[in-house]
Amino acid sequence: MKDEKLINQDIPANGDSSVDVEKERTKKSMEKHEETVKELTGKTKKKKIFMVIFLLANILVIALTAVNEFGGNKVSASPAEVFAVWGQNWYYLLFALACLALVLVSETLKFSLFLKKTTGRFNLGLAWKCMIQGKYYDSITPSAVGGQPFQIYYLTKSGIEAGRSTSIAITCFFLTQFSFSVLSIISMISYGTVLVPEALLVTAYIGAVLATITPVLLIVASFIPKTAKRLCNFFIKLLVKIKILKNYEKARDNVFEYIDNYSNSIKHMNSMKGVLLINTLLSIVATVANASIPYFVILCCGEHLPY
Repeated sequence: MKDEKLINQDIPANGDSSVDVEKERTKKSMEKHEETVKELTGKTKKKKIFMVIFLLANILVIALTAVNEFGGNKVSASPAEVFAVWGQNWYYLLFALACLALVLVSETLKFSLFLKKTTGRFNLGLAWKCMIQGKYYDSITPSAVGGQPFQIYYLTKSGIEAGRSTSIAITCFFLTQFSFSVLSIISMISYGTVLVPEALLVTAYIGAVLATITPVLLIVASFIPKTAKRLCNFFIKLLVKIKILKNYEKARDNVFEYIDNYSNSIKHMNSMKGVLLINTLLSIVATVANASIPYFVILCCGEHLPY
């Protein structure tokens, strides 16, 4: 019964004006995101140990890969031969750099257009800083979970209303996940047979399915938030029961808050269909460009790909 009340709770009708309610919500949102940023930037002993272990694990994987590729009876190219091949195919490296620039420009434009629509100002500087710092915090946090909280915090600190900051950051994330999922499925259908060995193809299918789960869950959370909360509440209880999660109430409240934010963000952005369509196209361009970087690097190294 208690969970049901929490699931169906709304803003209390205590006579406060909508302005006061919005101020209180903004204050709570700021406090929440300030705590998140402090957690992300704080250098605790536990995080340092984890980062060292993670770094050593990556070094080990790279070393094993190198031994597998270049060890044994395989003949490795000399540095002179490597540089000679790069010299012949140098223009592919320019294509790779152009793709990187296209990714950064597309992602910046996405934030700029949302800022223009929600605030009336076309602020490329703010959009660039928000985008690049979001990429940074995605890269340094486990499972890339730090980008959106910091972007929301940064936009709010820059004078953007908390609700709008949340809408911008979350919608940009959703469009990126959506475009990646669609392009992954198209790639699997069109070029899946060129992936060898077969284990690589199976891994690619699993990755595509997992990548599709996030946008699907976001859509469910956006249009039927009560159902999404009930489903999440069930899985949270299950994780607590098997000792994966410890604090049930904290986990539940955090998940419910994210669901509410996603729902409000998508509903808000749904009112600006023109910008949403343009930013969807920009997300597709950024995803294709990002995937093209390793493609051109491989061509620069003299390899011939079957696609």
